[in-house]
Amino acid sequence: MGIHGIGDNIGAGRALRDRFVRNNGCAPQNPPEPAAGSRTHITATYSGCQQGYPVVWAAFDGGHQQGPVDGCAGCESGARSWVKEEVWKFFTGENPNPNPTGFRLRSESAGRCLDVNGASFANGAQMIIWDCHTNANQQFSQSGQTLQVLGKCLDVPANSGAGTRVRIWDCNGGAHQQWNLNSNGTISNAQSGLCLDVNGAGTANGTAVVVWSCHTGANQRWTRS
Repeated sequence: MGIHGIGDNIGAGRALRDRFVRNNGCAPQNPPEPAAGSRTHITATYSGCQQGYPVVWAAFDGGHQQGPVDGCAGCESGARSWVKEEVWKFFTGENPNPNPTGFRLRSESAGRCLDVNGASFANGAQMIIWDCHTNANQQFSQSGQTLQVLGKCLDVPANSGAGTRVRIWDCNGGAHQQWNLNSNGTISNAQSGLCLDVNGAGTANGTAVVVWSCHTGANQRWTRS
């Protein structure tokens, strides 16, 4: 398991990682790493490794640190650092799905991806569409009916009506943070039944994402990538 800051001689860290990838028989990959200024981390679990010889790479936006904290530049805290949780998963075999990138949600109408505006970690940061990339603010994971990004949940305020902006917020288990990924490509809110919608069927970078009455138009269809 390698935990490495992208600002701390990252090339040497990658070279050491790749030696373990070869020695342990893992499938070569080019795992994503967080962008400078994102103040987050991305954990990648390699696939194809020999039984009992896993390789995990956790790159973070920081330097020579032992206890980095997501959302905080240069901070170190044994209490708040994500490192202890990732190390526990490694030793207990509870590593995430071997897909190191999670998944993106691409709008079929715009060809752009669901994106946390400005890669902000703040509660209330709004969702937009943007050119697809591999940074953490477009990388989603699914836990039950929640969609999580940057350690927060995709959210609309409780009992929201059509036209309400979609945002991120601390996960709280509410129905307004639960989503149904439907077979027709739409994503509907479990509380309101409204669908994730690119506002006005816009296609430009920065177009707002809202909830709207479901109609299955291309601006309400999303593909995982």
